[in-house]
Amino acid sequence: MVGLNFVVKNCGRYRRVFIGDYTHLWFESIHPFDDGNGRVGRAIAEQALAQDLNRPPLLSLSTIIEKDKNAYYNGLNKASQPNLDITPWINWFTSSVLMAQREAVQKVDFVLKKSKFWESYQNADLNERQVKAINKVFKAGPDGFEYGVSAKKYMGMTGCSKATATRDLGDLTDKGCLYRLDGGGRNVRYRLNLEGAGLAPDFKGNPGDHVLGSLSERATEWRSRRTDVETDNSSSQGFKPK
Repeated sequence: MVGLNFVVKNCGRYRRVFIGDYTHLWFESIHPFDDGNGRVGRAIAEQALAQDLNRPPLLSLSTIIEKDKNAYYNGLNKASQPNLDITPWINWFTSSVLMAQREAVQKVDFVLKKSKFWESYQNADLNERQVKAINKVFKAGPDGFEYGVSAKKYMGMTGCSKATATRDLGDLTDKGCLYRLDGGGRNVRYRLNLEGAGLAPDFKGNPGDHVLGSLSERATEWRSRRTDVETDNSSSQGFKPK
């Protein structure tokens, strides 16, 4: 098995990712505790990723691992075999780190879009039902309501009648909060108008460099915008973003 000192000295710009791979594998192979080894092992890996950044990485390895636990455990088992070939494990874990980074970028961008949305429509005179429905769409996250919101879904979210749902959706569209999706026939669907709120860039470059840097910038912007929006709403009689 390649030593950790070799990894540190020879992996250059990829060092932080390989150290995370390596230390997590070592810890899980030792398995020192009766319970909690997975959580501690993931924390060690994330700490290794953070060392060169001088700040905590904004990602969640747990979320990615939970999506395919079988691949995770199979990777650990194969890397612990007598032949000590950890190449497949390194490949899998590094890919998981990249997936976690991309997902974190999408989540931070989505929070920024939510903040910018309420900033744009804080004076739109929305009724309680409309605010409730929009907040539920945001709560569902980037992957929620993939096919848009129909009158039926709006009725389920707010408990209103079909006529009221149709009227509210039409009003939201007229005010620019929603836009109508193409097709659908009689079952019209709508989506939140988040244009101009900033889209997550495609990941390019070296592991950790581009994505983790952009996450730091997005986190700073999010904190600034959240403070501005909450300050504006605290002095107004309108709704408050949730």
